[in-house]
Amino acid sequence: MLKSILLLTATLVLATSLPVRGAGIMTLIPAGGDLSGMPGATVGWGFSLTGDADYYTVFSDVTYNSLAGWGDFTGYLADLGSFIVDPGAMVTHPFDADLQTGVGSFFIHLDANPGFMTTGIIDATYGLFRISPDDLAFDPDSDIISLDNRFSNPARVTVDPVPEPSTFFLLGAGLGGLMLQRRSEERTALK
Repeated sequence: MLKSILLLTATLVLATSLPVRGAGIMTLIPAGGDLSGMPGATVGWGFSLTGDADYYTVFSDVTYNSLAGWGDFTGYLADLGSFIVDPGAMVTHPFDADLQTGVGSFFIHLDANPGFMTTGIIDATYGLFRISPDDLAFDPDSDIISLDNRFSNPARVTVDPVPEPSTFFLLGAGLGGLMLQRRSEERTALK
């Protein structure tokens, strides 16, 4: 019994004496990372990030790891140059294909079949730094805490069905029929 108490006490002392780092959290927008679009469309993910509590978070790359052969991923985070998040700060970047904001985009090829779906992982690679790499006092020998860390989020893209021309024809014919019926009723009411 005394041995168990000593072991528990030693574990608690050791655990409280180690530095505690609050790892950052990155979530995709839309929540869950599920996107859909028609062939020829560009869809994409935004993100919300709470940076590490103690260190600067600096992104270096983003990838979408999937087996989709019917679309192409383009990552935006590395294109932002030095994308730096202050310690404990929260930033949100919605997806915008024109401004290339967010995590990245997925172009759905024109020949993609409706119902195709790809499930994969978006990996955002980042480093933690004691001071901002943009600071003139930055010293790579002493201010880099760690490199090649990853935020990983599941993500999925589904190809929506393209409306068939026959569907448009039937809808138009139905609307035309309703308009003719209404005119006929209006003429009958005027007589």
